[in-house]
Amino acid sequence: MPIRPTFYGFEMARTALSASQKNIDITGQNIANINTPGYSRQRVNLSSVGPGGINWRFALHPAEMVGLGVNVDSIRRVRDQFLDMRFRREFSENSRLAVKLDVLGYVESNIDEFIGESGTLHSIVVDFQNAFQNLHLNADDVEFMTMTRSAAEKLVYTSRTIAGRIQEITEHTYEQLDIIKKDINRIAQALGDVNKEIRNQFLLGGVSNELLDERDLLLDQLSAYGDVTVRPAIIEFDGKEVDSGGLHVYFGKFDADAYDPDDPLGADSILVSGAIPIDVDDDGKPVYHYTLDFNFTLEDIADNTDNQVRLEWADGRGDFITTSGEIFGYYEMLNGKGDISQTGDNVDIASKGIPYFMEMINAFVQELASVFNDINYLPLFTASDGGDMTALNITIVDEWQKDPTYILRSIDDGSPGAARNDNILRMIDALKAERTFIDANGNEYTGNFLQYLGSINSEMGLEVSYNAKRKDVSDINLLSVDMYRASIMDVDSDEEAMNLMKFQKSYNAAARFMTTLDEMLDVIVNRLGIVGR
Repeated sequence: MPIRPTFYGFEMARTALSASQKNIDITGQNIANINTPGYSRQRVNLSSVGPGGINWRFALHPAEMVGLGVNVDSIRRVRDQFLDMRFRREFSENSRLAVKLDVLGYVESNIDEFIGESGTLHSIVVDFQNAFQNLHLNADDVEFMTMTRSAAEKLVYTSRTIAGRIQEITEHTYEQLDIIKKDINRIAQALGDVNKEIRNQFLLGGVSNELLDERDLLLDQLSAYGDVTVRPAIIEFDGKEVDSGGLHVYFGKFDADAYDPDDPLGADSILVSGAIPIDVDDDGKPVYHYTLDFNFTLEDIADNTDNQVRLEWADGRGDFITTSGEIFGYYEMLNGKGDISQTGDNVDIASKGIPYFMEMINAFVQELASVFNDINYLPLFTASDGGDMTALNITIVDEWQKDPTYILRSIDDGSPGAARNDNILRMIDALKAERTFIDANGNEYTGNFLQYLGSINSEMGLEVSYNAKRKDVSDINLLSVDMYRASIMDVDSDEEAMNLMKFQKSYNAAARFMTTLDEMLDVIVNRLGIVGR
């Protein structure tokens, strides 16, 4: 067997030093980014360099089949795409429930303040009832007529106050959707820029893990607002179709069955194109990203009872549809009427949102006005704007406002008189009697006026409790997925410290190997063949 080449081992030693050094560098990078949001710990992919090959001039003897060292193939991120997908799905659902609970909390605080058993409206209805009792006993006393009118004024004022507060919550919720829209467009633009840079790096030979982390962090942020789906951006490179490292990002409802890899931009829900320089529109212009926009103003809500809030793509592709995230949570709160038979893709009105509770309050004032207007010879309540009566526009008629004796006037001759006292008794009985309340949502409740107010408060409490329990379960699921994902991708200081010691020792060993080879070479060059000189 021939003696091996003199410098054969030095290449092995060099690659060993290089591999150890790279591992130390990557360990240092991990430690430096231990608190960086979205950072994925990195590891070095190594492979052994084998001997021989078709380019060798002579075949090797089996005893000479010794490797040539180690290759540093790549630097990989320690990350699980399946867990990323699970996290985004759970995060989206959790964000939806958080929004619902937040909005319901605002509504509940107003209902508790005004409608609860110790609330303002409950007390005023009791005062209203007592005022009629006193008027019945003092029907010829203008002072008691004035007190009755004052109780009615407080009743309608409090009703308008409740409705006005809830209307403010509606407006605030709508404004939140507008803020979300702007943030989604910001994320879309950032994703487009990152994808473009990833593809440019790919064409130059490699993509930095830091850019991939930045993109994943943006996708996590986007998932808080709605459904997020990603597909690889395939490009033609060197005559072959390859994965560019870019992504096509779809935001909103994604039809996997209709997805066409050959025409990824044809999907309705695409937000960001991954292979930006290649994907063009009909005019040959590069496609960067689409944006969301609203197609109406808040004032249209009054005339749009079926779908108060809708979103559509700004480029005219039609409705934007999502089934989770903050956007869907606001959809449910702005449009939810509690009607499970009328659930649509774009607007879910099966949930009990702001319209559901607003209509319950409207049903109270409408029934009250209807009963008292029917019993009395002259109407007592009307809508201030001349439209359909609601809690927001109910008021007492001008004639009663100007003259407290109006409540005892006969429709026949318009003169005051105790003869109209029988109306007072009927109105007192009407306040105490059971009746059926039917709101605009079609929901029915049987009971007197005070009991119906209590049912609104109870319904509100049950809905908040139900969504709070759902949010608690979602919190647990999200925490579980997040911890599992973090156990894989997050940097562990103890693990990195052990790696640092391990790679330092491997570097020292490689350096010792190089020293040993140097001593061997010194023997060959300076000491062999000098015997007998």
